[in-house]
Amino acid sequence: MFKTEILLVDDAKIFLDIQKYFLRYSPVQINTAYNGIEALEKARQNRPDLVVMDVSMPRLDGVSC
Repeated sequence: MFKTEILLVDDAKIFLDIQKYFLRYSPVQINTAYNGIEALEKARQNRPDLVVMDVSMPRLDGVSC
């Protein structure tokens, strides 16, 4: 079965939890990352259909990523 994959990226766990809560009934697979470096690694491995990323994060911000 084909499943849409979303990568949520934010350094604040509370925002990731809120986003996952809103998507809880959607037929999507949700992955998370806490900074741009982790997001790049996960995006290269899993090739998500959509990336929702915070702009201001440590290590590698959303704009640079």
